Amino acid sequence: MSDDNSAESFESEVKLREYSYTATTVSGNVAFIIENYPILYGKNSGKQISIGIVLPKDYPSAAPAGIHIKWRQDLQNKPTNIVKSEMGSGWERMSRVVQNWVPGRRRAELFFAQVDKWLEA
Repeated sequence: MSDDNSAESFESEVKLREYSYTATTVSGNVAFIIENYPILYGKNSGKQISIGIVLPKDYPSAAPAGIHIKWRQDLQNKPTNIVKSEMGSGWERMSRVVQNWVPGRRRAELFFAQVDKWLEA
């Protein structure tokens, strides 16, 4: 397995997964807003949520610092460690650390596996 080498390779993984998304910038960084991201595990399994991913300028050397979410009222067990998001109204940031972000494993695929765990309620 090799590392992603750019924001474009991250976007390729988003496309491969067939997510409905918009590429944008947030505070000068490349960002992706994914609508209807599927929650795979836990009490909210089968439901969807909007998430935002802001890539750090030195991606893939550094992992994204968590995800931005638009939490819906019908979802149970809102995650903890939520802070204000720079993505605008209605967005909150889940501050999280990506486990095992080491050379050879710095990939969007690993990141999305972490997101799935973070959203487990």
